[in-house]
Amino acid sequence: EGGRLGPASATFLVYLEKIKTKRVYLHDTTVVTPYTLMLFCGGEFSIVYERGLVEIDGWIRLRVPAQTAVLFKKMRQIINGHLI
Repeated sequence: EGGRLGPASATFLVYLEKIKTKRVYLHDTTVVTPYTLMLFCGGEFSIVYERGLVEIDGWIRLRVPAQTAVLFKKMRQIINGHLI
């Protein structure tokens, strides 16, 4: 379960477009860290304090200390306030 790794040890591949012909092709891809996901990915950002998890959009789960998770949640709010 790659989505359950801690932020310092995991990477994710994000893509803009996925095309399936005889094979599957991903276009406009980049590798990002979970820190990037916590700042910019998805709409819903939940902190599960008792388990030390951040859950993004109900399916990406990352082990993050609660204090760090709270800081990232606040940074997301600040960034979103400037972008929207």
